[in-house]
Amino acid sequence: MEVELAFFCDAATVDAHGKISALGIFNCIHCRKFPARHPRLVAVIQVKTHRSESGRHRLRAELVDPDGRSLVEALQMEFSTEHGGGARLLAEINGATFGTAGEHALDIAIDGHHCKSLPLTIAELPPDS
Repeated sequence: MEVELAFFCDAATVDAHGKISALGIFNCIHCRKFPARHPRLVAVIQVKTHRSESGRHRLRAELVDPDGRSLVEALQMEFSTEHGGGARLLAEINGATFGTAGEHALDIAIDGHHCKSLPLTIAELPPDS
């Protein structure tokens, strides 16, 4: 099982046929001062599975700061796969507060095994911009 696609955006949907529609894809948030609160972001996560991995699975996504400390309560969701293929999941994160600039990440684990760290750069804007 692998995370074959993951990105942050402002909003996303997955239709009945599994097609992803996303608005405002990004990997960096610019802030004027810290701590900085970001009202909402969505992580789109596409998981690919082998047919031997059919069944129910649990995904855990945790937004962490550069020191690995959790910024919001970890998101947990269950998904099911049949005959391989995979799943497309949306993880909505509301009210994340970033205490400092730097390389943050969304750590993604499936069935207790770390699969991917999706990087998110938090950058400080100069005071005169």
